[in-house]
Amino acid sequence: MSLRKLYMDCANFKGMQRQRQAVLHGFFSGQGLFHRRAAHGSGIIRQGQRRAGAGAPALIQAQNQAGAILGAQRFGQRDEPGLRSTVFNTVLVTVLCSVLLTVVLQLAAPAMLHMIHTAEEIYADSLLYLRICYGGILAVGLYNAFNGLLRSLGNTRTPFVAMLVASAVNIGLDLLFVCVFHWGVAGAAIATV
Repeated sequence: MSLRKLYMDCANFKGMQRQRQAVLHGFFSGQGLFHRRAAHGSGIIRQGQRRAGAGAPALIQAQNQAGAILGAQRFGQRDEPGLRSTVFNTVLVTVLCSVLLTVVLQLAAPAMLHMIHTAEEIYADSLLYLRICYGGILAVGLYNAFNGLLRSLGNTRTPFVAMLVASAVNIGLDLLFVCVFHWGVAGAAIATV
């Protein structure tokens, strides 16, 4: 299956265009997918709030969801060669998008922090945090791709257990790196990735 065929299959779904528009709007506006939807009024995500690079994970997530949908279709049709091709193309596009976004966001991180008027006293720590988190985009992209593909095959338990383990490891590493090793912001970012 070619990448063009993968794209054409994705374009055939109703609602996919709206999802693509929402992802692109969130990516280019810096508002992410949760603008006006999640945590409205909570002070975490406010209407009009700009977040540096918020759209990058959403872009990869949308691509992974498209691969999972195609994988579920191929699995339901018992089309093993098509399923293998879908898995390969999903992973390939995830790797390519992740590498491209990593490079672009690493280069753009200082400008993004200036655009959101980051205070000078936290600028260095903010830049370090972004650089470490952006360095982990490939790992997060592949994690999401494989979780989506497993769910498309009907295996929901493994992604759920993986998320529980990842959350527990994140909390444990946060405590270890920040409280024990005193790595500060870098420790929190490394634990997150």
